[in-house]
Amino acid sequence: WTKASGNVVFAYGRKIRFLGDAFVHLGGAGLELGHGSQSDIVQGSVFTDISGNGLELGGVDLPEASAEQVTRDNKILNNHIYNVAAEFHGGIGICVGYAQRTVIQHNQIDHLPYTGISMGWGGWPDKIEKPGVANNSENNLVANNLIFNHMQLLADGGGIYTQGLTGPSLADGEKLIGNVIHDQYGSGHGIYTDNGCNNVTAKGNVIFHTYHDNWGGRHKNYYDGNAGKTNDAFDGEGNYWQQGDRDGSAQGVTLKDNHLISSLDQAPASILQNAGLQEPFKHILNERFCDPATPESPSRVAVASENGSAYIAWNPPQFDGGSAVISYTVSSSKGDQVTISADDYQSKGYAIIPGLSQGVAYTFTVTSHNANGDSSPSIPSAEITVNAKPAAVPPAPPKVTVFPGNGMVSIHFQSPFPPTISDGGSPILGYVCTVNPGGREVPITGYGVLAISDTTHTTFRVIDGLQNGTTYTFELAAVNAAGTGAKAAPVTATPLDKL
Repeated sequence: WTKASGNVVFAYGRKIRFLGDAFVHLGGAGLELGHGSQSDIVQGSVFTDISGNGLELGGVDLPEASAEQVTRDNKILNNHIYNVAAEFHGGIGICVGYAQRTVIQHNQIDHLPYTGISMGWGGWPDKIEKPGVANNSENNLVANNLIFNHMQLLADGGGIYTQGLTGPSLADGEKLIGNVIHDQYGSGHGIYTDNGCNNVTAKGNVIFHTYHDNWGGRHKNYYDGNAGKTNDAFDGEGNYWQQGDRDGSAQGVTLKDNHLISSLDQAPASILQNAGLQEPFKHILNERFCDPATPESPSRVAVASENGSAYIAWNPPQFDGGSAVISYTVSSSKGDQVTISADDYQSKGYAIIPGLSQGVAYTFTVTSHNANGDSSPSIPSAEITVNAKPAAVPPAPPKVTVFPGNGMVSIHFQSPFPPTISDGGSPILGYVCTVNPGGREVPITGYGVLAISDTTHTTFRVIDGLQNGTTYTFELAAVNAAGTGAKAAPVTATPLDKL
């Protein structure tokens, strides 16, 4: 394995301190603290406009390093890491290989094309039913970090991504405590325990609007001759999320006392306020390393046509120019335009240009706007010919399940698949859930639910406003340009104040 080289590189450095520094406008990775880094501190620093990883610690080619080679006792505290992986989009905000007693705490990580924090390595042999690589990682702590607006371009990642053996036991394994992770764009998991990830504890985290599994997921355990008879050890307790999995302890996985939330402010204020930069370092959030700028262009513009209208979706810009994106303008190659606010786009997941000429070929571009002005237009979409033929309504979504919480439920579902056949020939625009008693219809929209396009990924939303102790029936249907499709088989749940 080869990692990207940093612009500032140390190996076997001891008690080095980077305090109040800025790593800005760089190719490769920002700072690389390589093999044998021990008792180093990176604190109060800014990492931005970097082509690849922001900060790299340790390596992935010495899994059982000697005492002199091991990476240990390093601290990454109160840093602001944003708009990194600007060219190499698979890059990570903070990337840690094999390490011991690392503390990653009180950082803010935002506006990334992929994952916020990645730790561990060597778990991939579990794909061929073999144990992950033996290594000396242990007792790493990821705590009180604020991670948001990540996975803006790629999929199969998350806010915190871990793989491989993280310690000899749960007691000595990786600890994920008090992190707040919200508004993840691409499919993946808020806390992602991937290949061969064994001995992780996640407690008191807040995970909101990640759209797919908040925690992922159960993997068969092939360590110590286990042959997949149990799962890799995971302990998830006292988290606030939308996933809603039931409490239980079986085959190495414990879920206990996790709480459903339907809005971010329903999580304890103590967790929300403690995540991210601490007061002496919050001033670095206001530091700017370029003049006020317009946003980047949106990317990956996709379009479909139905009933004389075009339905357009795109990925938001990673770099917002130092000012939040306010709105988007979609333009056709024939001069048609529509503007949608950034909030509406996040809520709906698409824009519509109606009244197009039937049988005429169009392409579409998208421009983003902030307080500083307009971006350049995006790369045009693929060309489409506007279709006048009405679509058929989609069939019922499969695998609908529901999990109760306190005055609310989490409803899980998959998309009708494959979309070119089972959605009636028109993209899914959202879902609607009918709740009885009462007949309330709850819309489920947004780019998170629209990203589901196969039978292997599940998404979910929380439906609140329910009465504890009442048994409810939930019937879910998909919606496309032709209307609302057939309802899935009803599922039932009884919300309770204490499960």
